Amino acid sequence: MLPMSKEIIKVSEKINKLLINLGHVSHHNAKCSDTDILTLMVLKILWTIKSDKHFHRLIKEKFIEEFPNLPEYSSFLKRTKKLSYLAFKLIEELSFESRDDFFIIDTKPIPLVEISRANSSIVVKLFKQYRIKPGYGYCAARKKKYYGFKLVVLWNKGKIVCYSLVSANISEQECLMELVKRNNLINIKIFGDKGFILKVEDKNILAQSNIVVEA
Repeated sequence: MLPMSKEIIKVSEKINKLLINLGHVSHHNAKCSDTDILTLMVLKILWTIKSDKHFHRLIKEKFIEEFPNLPEYSSFLKRTKKLSYLAFKLIEELSFESRDDFFIIDTKPIPLVEISRANSSIVVKLFKQYRIKPGYGYCAARKKKYYGFKLVVLWNKGKIVCYSLVSANISEQECLMELVKRNNLINIKIFGDKGFILKVEDKNILAQSNIVVEA
């Protein structure tokens, strides 16, 4: 069942307070505020709606009074992309305060050397003797290729639960599956960006441990 209007307002008020505490200043001149966009992003996750298009249509048809300045679909996607770095932070702060089973997974690129020096750097040659070797990766946030590692972090209530350093060429899906397996995680819900969308067979494997991934 979808939350009532008063519950949507409650989420919006919490997000607005959190944004103030985080010192966030909206630099966007659009009619729809960052608070509204972030509220929508959080609601989409809370309601476990996977399709962006379906969610946008739902808001337009059922909750337009709460979001009268809802942007058109293409503009909505652009705004959510720009604010995605804040959305997961807000989700963690909101909980979700009393939920021990809500986890956030994220990755951070760790460049080792410039790509042009990947085959000649002494540092790279030293790292190649270890089990975890550097590799070529792509940072979507900076839209840039890099050579090095990828740090994968799983956290809950603002605290790091477990982490892993892997080669930059390892996919997010592989990172998630390995992290879950190595740490014997069970009975949790993991939130991540679209890079963590899993194959059906991987979802079925996690389901055996009562683990759900929302990406």
